[in-house]
Amino acid sequence: MADTTQVILTAGMQTLAVLVGILVNNSQLSDLKSHIGTRFDTVDQRFDALLQGHGRAVVASGRPLTSAQDFFQQFLLLFSDAYRSGGGATAV
Repeated sequence: MADTTQVILTAGMQTLAVLVGILVNNSQLSDLKSHIGTRFDTVDQRFDALLQGHGRAVVASGRPLTSAQDFFQQFLLLFSDAYRSGGGATAV
């Protein structure tokens, strides 16, 4: 084989290997992105169910919860009230 042909094949094979590696990595990243998207959708559904179902019973102010931030603010408010009244955790 001529020296020029060997150089071209050597550089071409490495380039082809890198290209295949990029394509495989890209497909794995796409799979990961769709998996993460599915997980976030599931978490969103859980929060929506929590806010619609059990969240309204937790509200002390009488107004419905409209976001996760409202829910956690009410939760922390109730938790701090329970802690102050002696129903909270004790130090070990």
